[in-house]
Amino acid sequence: MNYFSFLFFSLLVLLTLGNTNQKSTQEFFYPSFDNFGDTLYVDPPTGLFDEDRELIISTLKLSKPGDVILFSPGTYRIGSLIDLDVPELTLIGHEEGTIIRGCEPDEMVDIEPSIFGCGGFELIADSQTIKNFTFEYAWHGIIIGCCMPKNIEEAESGSSFTTTSYGGHIIENNTFRNNPTGIRVTGNSPIPTKISNNIFHDNYHGLTINGGNVTVENNHFFSKEPTNVPIDHVTHNAIGVWPYEEWLTNTEGIEKEKDCTNNYILNNYIENLEIGIEVYGNNPDELEKDGKCGTTIVQGNKIVN
Repeated sequence: MNYFSFLFFSLLVLLTLGNTNQKSTQEFFYPSFDNFGDTLYVDPPTGLFDEDRELIISTLKLSKPGDVILFSPGTYRIGSLIDLDVPELTLIGHEEGTIIRGCEPDEMVDIEPSIFGCGGFELIADSQTIKNFTFEYAWHGIIIGCCMPKNIEEAESGSSFTTTSYGGHIIENNTFRNNPTGIRVTGNSPIPTKISNNIFHDNYHGLTINGGNVTVENNHFFSKEPTNVPIDHVTHNAIGVWPYEEWLTNTEGIEKEKDCTNNYILNNYIENLEIGIEVYGNNPDELEKDGKCGTTIVQGNKIVN
């Protein structure tokens, strides 16, 4: 399956389950404030793309493992993805609201320039925490894994992708709105990642996992104004789980027996979306335990129209 067809391929099945208060068996390692390094501050946004992007990148260049970066209130316009390549870094949006905007709404019209020119954060190191942001008008609000192509040549060749996996991330208390994809997690890191207590509304794809060791818990997915979804102007699904090898062009080096294992989809609330949850193109109730992604646990989610 090539890159572009994968990005748009979805055949999703509605699933309605009662709340069983299922808990993940994963052990997550939350940063301790005692272990934090320095606190860095990002200056308020200017409203200009180049300047706002540089405010964030220049602060990231000063950071080291264990640091906390606090953002100012307002809307940072950033253009293409910004790479976060320092491990054990914590980014926190302001309590008055910090928005990360990939492009202006009227700029996200065509697929190709939107893929390469409109992004949020790309997490390419372990154990990063992202809290209290709103991500909007980005091809991916957040993508975990290396690395999104920067142009059509890299996309067609797959040269930007690696089999290196990153984990240990905590993504919580954020809002993802008006994006083709809110969050994409790629890879099979042995360190579990947790995505919890976020709001996803009016995204074509809410959250997509290409790989394993991810817990998605207590999030809210819904459609409010689907015409605001860039390019398609419709919402499609809340959560999709796929093997890592489906994402890559070259799968050499992947431990396929560990691909798409230890995923937990628990206690999420999904409303007014065309499709709720699918696992490798299947209704989770119909998974073959010995098949691809067959160990995915889907419990306690509520889906309503």
